[in-house]
Amino acid sequence: DEIDGLVLPLFDSYGLTMTPTTYSLLTDHFFKARRFEVVNHLYDVMVADKIALKPVILDKVAEVAMRLDDIDKLIDVLESYKSLKSRPPSKMLLRKLGNIENMPDRLYMTLQQFPDKYGFARRKRRTYTEEKIRPQKTMKAKKFK
Repeated sequence: DEIDGLVLPLFDSYGLTMTPTTYSLLTDHFFKARRFEVVNHLYDVMVADKIALKPVILDKVAEVAMRLDDIDKLIDVLESYKSLKSRPPSKMLLRKLGNIENMPDRLYMTLQQFPDKYGFARRKRRTYTEEKIRPQKTMKAKKFK
């Protein structure tokens, strides 16, 4: 909260520009504080302002997208990794994504574009688990005498 109230207004009042390092520090702070909507907002601002994205920032935004079940944001982050060409997503992130059962087709196809594949993303054929629905118990009417 101190960053929101004390530090961020200084950038506006003194006309300072935020660098990728500044965004990286802010993203890390808000991620640790579990303010995921702010991390998403910072990412959107960086993309809109065409600021160079660091892999550290992309890792945090991908983790936030996974926690919020935001597949569109997750695929957008994976596409940003492909445009970086400096390093692929971390193996831990790819392992988490690869182990998602019944992952959406868009995510599966995006994961296929990276050299390291884990879990369900490693399979050439898509498999789905059948939904198991418990049979409903029928209530027997009581007979009154």
